[in-house]
Amino acid sequence: MAWLVLYALGIALVHDPAVRLAQSDLVYAVPDFVGAMGCGWVLLRRRVGLTRRLGLALRWLGASCGLSFAADMLYAGYYYVGGRSDVFPSWADPIWLASDAALIMAIVCAFSGVSLVRRLRGALDALVAGFGLAAALWVTGVGDTAGQSIVSSFVTIAYPVADLVMLVLLISVGVSGHRRLPLPLTLLGLGCGLLVATDLVSAYTTTFQAYAAGSWLDLGWQASALLTVLVVVSIAVGAGGNGQPLDDPEQMYGGVLVLDRDVFGLTPLIAGVAGAFFVVVSRAPSGNGSQAALFLAAATVVVMFVRLLLSIVDQRAVSSRLDSSLREQKQLAITDVLTDLYNRRFIEEVLRLEASRAARDDSRLAAILLDVDGFKKVNDTHGHQAGDVVLAEVAARIRRARREADVVGRWGGEEFLVVLPGTDLSAAIAVSDRILRALSGETIRLVDGTRITVTASAGVAMFPRNGGDVDSLLWQADQALYAAKENGRNRAYAWDSSGIPVDTAY
Repeated sequence: MAWLVLYALGIALVHDPAVRLAQSDLVYAVPDFVGAMGCGWVLLRRRVGLTRRLGLALRWLGASCGLSFAADMLYAGYYYVGGRSDVFPSWADPIWLASDAALIMAIVCAFSGVSLVRRLRGALDALVAGFGLAAALWVTGVGDTAGQSIVSSFVTIAYPVADLVMLVLLISVGVSGHRRLPLPLTLLGLGCGLLVATDLVSAYTTTFQAYAAGSWLDLGWQASALLTVLVVVSIAVGAGGNGQPLDDPEQMYGGVLVLDRDVFGLTPLIAGVAGAFFVVVSRAPSGNGSQAALFLAAATVVVMFVRLLLSIVDQRAVSSRLDSSLREQKQLAITDVLTDLYNRRFIEEVLRLEASRAARDDSRLAAILLDVDGFKKVNDTHGHQAGDVVLAEVAARIRRARREADVVGRWGGEEFLVVLPGTDLSAAIAVSDRILRALSGETIRLVDGTRITVTASAGVAMFPRNGGDVDSLLWQADQALYAAKENGRNRAYAWDSSGIPVDTAY
């Protein structure tokens, strides 16, 4: 801000032509020089911490500042060496335009982690905007300076078009599908916006021969160059402006959203209207550049169509990711993370649904409640990590030993519940026997290499014989499990017809 104030005071108070030219040619170039040196400093000092993406973006940003400084010095040379201060177009102009191209490459590299479809869509948005602005300037006569060649008109129009391409590319790729833009890209976007406005005014004043070196327009270009310097500073101290390193993708991209905000979703409609406008203007008797206008209109329509196809592809990809995320969330909502079995809430709901079906169809239903024997001792002796290994292996063995129609869930802690639809008591006892044999038949290897033998006790209950509702059924299964624990463990107990828990053959 201090630099801008001092520069503005120089424009307002200095009237000596030589001093004003020195300000507009030499002092003017200071921010570009600082930006180029700053990029080099960051690249050298933070070489180890920079990602490849950020390193490339900084190199292109430094190249943009360096090219702009070189063009400033070349343009100043026309006056200090050749004695001319009004050369347009000059050999400095292609270097300034190359500086804009380098800045576009810096934006592209900054978003190299974004999906290819979105980057292509952003490029097409930028092309549509560029074609539209170029055609609008061309057919309205901006840049058509009397007595000047077509090169002059092209250069005059090229500056605001290149700036708009940068701005639209940054907005289309950066804002669409991101929670926020990090500070460097936000500053870069503000700089591009200033360039668009300043270069449009410059194109207008050049067309009507009202442009003068060292005018207030220099303040807009200075502000844009200073914002570029601040981009480098913000990268040096932390991408998000809060000390976090730019290497962090969350900081670099501001967090990628699953749902895409297509901020340029109306581009096809705008492009179509613009194309029709260009055609109408070009066919008017006083229209300027009819062939160029028709070409730009046709190019706009083609780009519009391709862009629409890319938007459809991106939306399908977003929908696919959303469906996958919803499936994953649904699975997580019903699954126990440690054992990959159903969690208690879901297995209890399964039991209630099967009990309702059994009551309605007058069919059979069995429930097996299992508890790992001596699990607390495993945790106390080998640690909780070993306990997690045991629970995961127990769950895997129960899953392998059950029948295909049986549903298994983790009831809580070291307890598991097996729901057996359409199963009588003898079949339920056979399943519990097979599960207990699977658990005790082979040792389990812990993380430290130790092998231990794990057993379990089980309680079997039948619906509706051992309980007319789910709560009663679970209570009876728990009582049978308690009896199995009290009578030696590593066994299954079931309720007989007299209501007494009886040891099964195991």
